[in-house]
Amino acid sequence: MPNDESEPLTRELLDRLRTYVEAKRGRGREIAAFLGIEPSSVSDWLNGRTVPSLENGLRLQQYLARRRRYGLEGRIQ
Repeated sequence: MPNDESEPLTRELLDRLRTYVEAKRGRGREIAAFLGIEPSSVSDWLNGRTVPSLENGLRLQQYLARRRRYGLEGRIQ
């Protein structure tokens, strides 16, 4: 679980991930492949069972930023 200082940032990142996946522009499998993890890990993040490690959180931000840059972000702000 994130500490008190990182919790808002983690929550914001997971909200962006959820928005991306719900927009049907992204799939958990695609994201997992980019991160080199199991799709079930992405599912666990989305369902609140676990949170991404710092490394995966940073890579996830990179993934979402690339999608936004190329107009593939769905409704991400």
